[in-house]
Amino acid sequence: MSDDTRIPAGKRAYCSICGSAVWRSATSAAVQKCRPCRRANPAPRSVAKNPDGIEWACLWCGKRNFRPATRGQIPKYCDRRCAEALRSYERGEFMVTRARRRRLYERDGWTCQICGLSTSCEWSHGDPWSPTLDHIEPRSSALIPDDSDDNLRTAHWVCNQLRGASIRTDEEVRTLALSRR
Repeated sequence: MSDDTRIPAGKRAYCSICGSAVWRSATSAAVQKCRPCRRANPAPRSVAKNPDGIEWACLWCGKRNFRPATRGQIPKYCDRRCAEALRSYERGEFMVTRARRRRLYERDGWTCQICGLSTSCEWSHGDPWSPTLDHIEPRSSALIPDDSDDNLRTAHWVCNQLRGASIRTDEEVRTLALSRR
């Protein structure tokens, strides 16, 4: 009996090297290999098989990395930030790198574009006057959210929260924010 008839269609995959049918499970590797091909071409995992180390590319930023020889899996990301950034991007969340954020703050002169007062140069948790990035056209009102530099501006945390999804105009937010100062 051939492998094709023994393996149900929903569980069937084909070896990427020889083309024979193999079982596919929820924990299967991305590249399917049959047992003889896995033995003939093992994945680089241990120090004995890879004494010089492992070279790989980050899935998020594409940066080529080199890791000394260790036991275990080949990493997929440079660090935790790249892994979190990719997951956030896949969920459709708004992501800004530190360098881009700083560039936008400096472009606006560290001044809130809603109330016109200067922001602090450091973001600190719990400080309502810390700088944040505000979308001029809110993400919630656009069919395709615009996260370009032209649609972003510097704002105090409290001004950004008071404005919300453009329920209030900038003038209304300005008077509310200045009354809280």
